[in-house]
Amino acid sequence: MGLPDNRNDEDWFPVPGWDGVYSISRSGRIRSEERAVMRRDGTRQTVRRKELRPTRNSNGYPCVELCLPGVRSVRMIHVLLLETFVGPRPPGLQGCHNDDDPENYSLENLRWDTRSENSLDRGRNGIDHNSNKTHCPQGHPYDDLNTLVYTRPSGKTDRRCRSCRREHAIKRKHSRAQTRAA
Repeated sequence: MGLPDNRNDEDWFPVPGWDGVYSISRSGRIRSEERAVMRRDGTRQTVRRKELRPTRNSNGYPCVELCLPGVRSVRMIHVLLLETFVGPRPPGLQGCHNDDDPENYSLENLRWDTRSENSLDRGRNGIDHNSNKTHCPQGHPYDDLNTLVYTRPSGKTDRRCRSCRREHAIKRKHSRAQTRAA
């Protein structure tokens, strides 16, 4: 005989905007609630409570489809958790994972933040493909001697290859000389 299922002991909270229809637990499980619905033919039908099975969106984030008559909404689970336990999404912000793990639903790991900060998280967590590059597209190494660090007015920094910039300057100089000679 298996171990008892402690998952039934979870507390469930109504999903904002879907009160009485969907509930969510602190662990990120989502269920539809038992309710009576009107069918197209005018009869009433009882919909039983059941847990929703998450799918993944194109970015790999677990999400669920929430439905009401005439309304369908695919929602990411971490966003539903933030809306339920932290509050509504402030304008211009998105749901962010501190550790960039879409499976980690711990509320301590989730926050509302800007798109820019969410991108910077990828670099801090070592999963940003641009931060992990060791060579420029032409094959020159990104090392202390060959790397320029450019800081944009926004504060974001970019790495640039000194060798490529030097080659580009030489080509531009020759091109200008040919234009003047002609």
